Amino acid sequence: MTNVVGKEEYSIYVLSFSWITLLAHFSLLGYDVLLTREISNPENPEGVKYALVSRSIVLALLASFFLGCALFCLSYILIEQPDLRLAMLFSAAGVPLFSLLVLMKAYMKGNKRNDLAIISENYIRPGLFILAIVTFIAICGSVPIPWIILLNIGAIFIALLLAILFAKIKSKNNSEVPSIDPKFKKAAWTFFFLSIVAMVNNLADLVMLGFWEDTLPEVGTYKIDLNLTNFVAMPLITLNAVIAPYLVEFFNDTSRGDHLKQIKRLLRLIFAFGLVLCLAFACYPHFFLNLFGEDYLLGTTPLIVLGFGQLFNIFMGPVGNALNMANSERIVFRTSALTLVLNLVLNFILIPSYGLIGAASATVFTLALWNILLAIQLKIKHGVNVSIL
Repeated sequence: MTNVVGKEEYSIYVLSFSWITLLAHFSLLGYDVLLTREISNPENPEGVKYALVSRSIVLALLASFFLGCALFCLSYILIEQPDLRLAMLFSAAGVPLFSLLVLMKAYMKGNKRNDLAIISENYIRPGLFILAIVTFIAICGSVPIPWIILLNIGAIFIALLLAILFAKIKSKNNSEVPSIDPKFKKAAWTFFFLSIVAMVNNLADLVMLGFWEDTLPEVGTYKIDLNLTNFVAMPLITLNAVIAPYLVEFFNDTSRGDHLKQIKRLLRLIFAFGLVLCLAFACYPHFFLNLFGEDYLLGTTPLIVLGFGQLFNIFMGPVGNALNMANSERIVFRTSALTLVLNLVLNFILIPSYGLIGAASATVFTLALWNILLAIQLKIKHGVNVSIL
C-alpha cells in the first residue's frame, strides 16, 4: 500500500485509523481491562461475570456511537483538505466496530482463550485488510484513499463477527443477572481514565505530527517506523495478553511463584529476539525502509531510536499489566498521567524543531520513565520484580 498510494495518502490513512483506535478505546470506559481481570477471577460467580459483560457491551455501544458521531461532525466542520475530510468522515463508522472488537478480545483474554483473542484483532483484521488491498490493486491498479478506509472498516467488521463467534458468551435469564457491585463501577472508572491516558500516550507523537504542515506529510514515515519497531515489542504485547489471568492468580495466591519464574524465562527469550532485531535496524536501516519506498528513508534515525526504546520496555517487563492485575491500577493511572503531560510537552517542543527525531525522542524518554517509576512502585507495594533480571 505504501508503494501504490504514495506517502501523502498513506499518511491520511494513518491519521484516520489512529483516531478510530483512540476513540474506540475511550468508548470502552475502562471495562475492557476490568473484564479481563474479573472474568479470570475464580471468586466471581457466573452471574456476576455475565452482568459485567452485558453492561460492558451496552456502554461501549452507546459511547462509541456518540464519539463516532462527534468525529463525523467535527471532521465535516473543521477539516478543509478534501481527502483527509472524507477519510475522517468514513472513519467515524469504524469507531463502534473497533470498540466492540477490543471488548471481545478482553473477554476472551479473561477466559484464558488468548489464542483466539489475539487472532481476532491482531491477525484476522490486518490479514483481511491486506488481502482486500492486494485484490483491489490487482483489479483496479490503484486504491483511492476513500476505498482504503472502507476496506479497513470492512475488515474490522468481519473480524468483529468472528470474535463474537469465538467468545461464545452464554446468555442468562433476566432473573439470574445480578446488579453490578459498586466496586466494579469504581474500578472501571479508574481503568477508563487510565485507558485515556495510555492511549493518548501511545498516539501523542503520531497525532501531534499532524499538527504542523512541515511534519504532516511525514506521518506515514513515522508510522512505518512504529510498525517496524512493533516487531520488537510484539512478543511482549502477546505475552501481556497471555499472562493477565495468571498474574491475577499469582497476586491472589503468592505461593504460585512458578508463574513469575515462567514469565521471566519468556521475557529473556523475548529480549534476546528484540536485541537481534534492534541491531539489524541499527546496522541496516535503509534495507528495511526501502521495502516501503525511497520516500520513507527520512525515518532512519527514528527507527533506531524507537527500536531501542522498545527493547528497554521489554527489559523492564510487564510492569503496568502486573500492577493492574494486582488491584493497583491507581498507581498505573497516576504514573501514566504524569508521563502523559511530559510526553505532550516534549512532543510540542521537539517536533517543530526536530520533526520525526523529536517525536521519537519524546516517546522513548517518557516510555523509559514510565517503566522505571512503575517498576519501583511494584517492588515497594508488592515486593515483585518482573524485569528480565
